[in-house]
Amino acid sequence: MNKASTKLSYTCKLNVCFGYILQNKETDEFRYYYSSENTSVLPKPQLVCNFKVFKQKFDFFDFDIVDHLTNFLDNTKWSFYCLNNISLFATQILGNPMGNNENTFPDYIKNSHSVWTLEKNRDGQHYNDNLCFFDGVAAFLLKAQYDLANKTYELFQRYIEETQVDEARFDGTFLPEVPLLEEIFGLQF
Repeated sequence: MNKASTKLSYTCKLNVCFGYILQNKETDEFRYYYSSENTSVLPKPQLVCNFKVFKQKFDFFDFDIVDHLTNFLDNTKWSFYCLNNISLFATQILGNPMGNNENTFPDYIKNSHSVWTLEKNRDGQHYNDNLCFFDGVAAFLLKAQYDLANKTYELFQRYIEETQVDEARFDGTFLPEVPLLEEIFGLQF
């Protein structure tokens, strides 16, 4: 799962489904159930926009697969035999990059005089520091790109102090944090 999730470069809707085999206790007959919507972990696919959300929604360490797969059986003659396969179903939502620094903005955005894309830093390197929220706030506050890196770092440090988040483990800001971010910076987003 970790390998699959790190290859996601676009926002998508995800669900995980299982293929498994049941055995009849009386006849030793086997029945195979292929990966499908009927064997999915979640009732409907979930929107996933970054690796942190993926881990939160698909944390299998506290998940009893056997119980999940057998709780809908109509009788007790059948018992779980083995898990045959796990399928990850991803429906890509085009045009919604997940912050992958290999993605670039479309030309109509890059060439717009009204939009600062903040695609590369002053050294010409793609941003890969997960500070895009703070870059945007800094650009708004400064009304220019001059001294953006220093202002971004200053805002980030303020966030770290207020939230007590471990700077080394920081992997970006997320939509549910907006009320807290508004409170910290005294702005409405």
